Amino acid sequence: MRKVLVATLAAALLASVAVLASDTKGKTEAAPKTEAKLLGEVICLSCYVDHESKGPEHAACAASCAKRGVPMGILEDKTGNVFMVVKGHTGANEALQPFAGKKAALSGRWLERGGAKIFNLNTVTEAK
Repeated sequence: MRKVLVATLAAALLASVAVLASDTKGKTEAAPKTEAKLLGEVICLSCYVDHESKGPEHAACAASCAKRGVPMGILEDKTGNVFMVVKGHTGANEALQPFAGKKAALSGRWLERGGAKIFNLNTVTEAK
C-alpha cells in the first residue's frame, strides 16, 4: 500500500511539473534589446484608426491631439503597419509632435509581449 501511495504522489508531482513547464498561454519572448530603425509618417493613433486621417493636411489636427494627450504613433512606410511609440515608460508625444503629418526616421528598440508590439524611442529626425 505504501509503495502505491508513493508512486501515485510521484506521478502527480511529475504531472504538475510538466503542466507548469508547458504553460505558455499569453507569454511571448521579449524582443531583442538591439537598436532598431523605423521610417514612416508620424500620426495621431486615434484619428488614423477611426477615420484614416494622415498626411500634411492632417498635421495640425494631429499636433493638437498630441497636446491633449492622444497617443502618437507611426505609420511604417515599408509595411503600412501602425505602431504605438513610447519613450521609456512615458508617452513619446512631446518628441513626436513636431513631426506630426511628416515622414520621420526613428531609432530605438522594439518592445513585444503578449501580442503587443511597440517602439521604444531613442531619437527622431525628419526623414528626407
